[in-house]
Amino acid sequence: FPYTTLFRSEEIVAERSADLQRSNLALAETETFLRMVADNIPGRIAYWHRDMTCGFVNRVYCEWFGRTREELVGRTMEAIFGPERFAEREPRVAAVLAGEAQHFERQENNADGSQSHTSLVHYIPDRQDGQVRGFFVLASDISEMKNSELRLRLVNQALTDARNQAEAATVAKSAFLANMSHEIRTPMNAIIGMTHLLLRDTQEPAQRARLGKVTDAAHHLLGVINDILDLSKIEAGRLKLEAIDFALDPMLMQVCALVAEAARAKGLELVIDTDDLPRMLRGDSARLSQALLNLLRS
Repeated sequence: FPYTTLFRSEEIVAERSADLQRSNLALAETETFLRMVADNIPGRIAYWHRDMTCGFVNRVYCEWFGRTREELVGRTMEAIFGPERFAEREPRVAAVLAGEAQHFERQENNADGSQSHTSLVHYIPDRQDGQVRGFFVLASDISEMKNSELRLRLVNQALTDARNQAEAATVAKSAFLANMSHEIRTPMNAIIGMTHLLLRDTQEPAQRARLGKVTDAAHHLLGVINDILDLSKIEAGRLKLEAIDFALDPMLMQVCALVAEAARAKGLELVIDTDDLPRMLRGDSARLSQALLNLLRS
């Protein structure tokens, strides 16, 4: 029996040793896998114990500060970063060790100090059995995102400035058109009045024909002036087309009279044919005549 018991004890020890080896191997494989995952995450990952010694860093963390794992793990935060930079971190470290997660942006230089970056940093408390044993650090470089936000703000500001300038220009243009139209309308009314008096006082056919053309041209120009005023109404959304009855033939004859001289100079003859059209129409005769005049002049 003693030999059997001893043999059995050796078997148990061997089995436990094998189990322990398998457990250690599985633990080592798990640790290797987790480190591989951490090393391939683009952000910085670290773990700090409550006594502010570094317990873990991933590859990106090491590259960011230009240190090896051996230079970081096991050392205190003050020894790694120096008294000045440690003092900057200490209030947030104290807060996270008190159980309050910290989320903030921080300006940091790269390893050689040649370039400044904006980092988004998270301090996450590690709670175990109701106690904070340390904290995790998760940090990522958001410099490009911040630059994009700045460019977007600048573009939006430029668009806002351009819109304000366009609105100011529109207001100035409307005021200019209103003032100029008023200044031109006054002498045009005088021309129309004087032409009317001349027509009343002369009976010579050629003179009356010429004065008639002056009158028609003056009335047309006065309509153009009114159209200029309509621009400001269009921009304000207040333009309304007239809907009144008007005779078609007189309107067409007036339009043709305004371009008759130019047509003859080109060897053209204008012929009005309204046989298939109604004699009376309803609409805005002034704007219809302007459209026809633009077509004839083109």
